[in-house]
Amino acid sequence: MRGAGTLDVSTNGGGRVGSGHDGTRRLTPRRSVPNGRAALGALLVAGATVVLFSIADSRGHPALERYVVARHPLAIGARIDAGDLAITPLHLPEGALRGRLFTRTQRLVGAVVVAPVGAGELVQASAVIAAGAQPELRQISVPIEAARALGERLQPGELVDVVATFGTGADAFTIAVVDGARVVARDGGTGPLGDRKAQVVILAVDSSQQAMAIAHAISAGQLSLVRVSGAAPAGGSPEPYRAPRPGPAR
Repeated sequence: MRGAGTLDVSTNGGGRVGSGHDGTRRLTPRRSVPNGRAALGALLVAGATVVLFSIADSRGHPALERYVVARHPLAIGARIDAGDLAITPLHLPEGALRGRLFTRTQRLVGAVVVAPVGAGELVQASAVIAAGAQPELRQISVPIEAARALGERLQPGELVDVVATFGTGADAFTIAVVDGARVVARDGGTGPLGDRKAQVVILAVDSSQQAMAIAHAISAGQLSLVRVSGAAPAGGSPEPYRAPRPGPAR
C-alpha cells in the first residue's frame, strides 16, 4: 500500500529522486537546457530587434552624402582645377536639386565657370560648362555710363542684351548688337572730381564675331545694356528700331 500524499515515480524519468523525512521518495524537477530550436529562435528575435533599432536610428539620423563645393570664390570664365574644389558631407531632401550637383571632383576638373560660385557653395551643373563641350567664352570690357547699365543694380552672372544707337537726329536707329551676354564683373570707375557716372562692365560672349560687334558699337555708337536674366527668350533679334518721322505739316 502507498501512503497518502506520496508520489510513486520511476527511476527512469527525467527528474531527480530524493527521500523525504518520512522515508517517502520525492521528485525534484531537473533544470531544463534550451535545445537547438529554442536557441535559434532566440537569435532570430535578437536579430530582428537589432534591425528595427537600426531602421529607427536611420530615420532619426539620415545618412549623409558627399557633394562638391567651391573651396574659394569661382569667377566667370575661370577654368576649374582640383585645388578649387572640396568635398563636404550633407543631407539633402529628395528633389531636382540633387540631380544638378556633383559627387566627385574629377567630373569638374577642366570645366569653365559660367556663373559665379561663392566660397563653400555647392557647385551646380548650371554654373559650369564641361571641358571640351564648347569653346571658351570671350571676354570684352565695355566702358559705359552707369545710367545706361542699370546703375549699381547689375550683378555678375546676370544676362544682358547689348543694344546700340547709331546716327543722330531723324536718321538715328537702334539695333540689338548681342543677345544674352553674361556679366563677368562690373567696376564703378571714378571720373573727374570723383564722378562715378562712368564704369566698366566685363561681358562674356560666345564668339569672336560677337566680341567684334560690341567693339564696333563702342566706337561708332552709344551703348545700353538691357537686363534679360529670367526673361523668356526673344525668339530672334528684333528689327532695327527707327524713330517715327514726323508727318507733313498741315
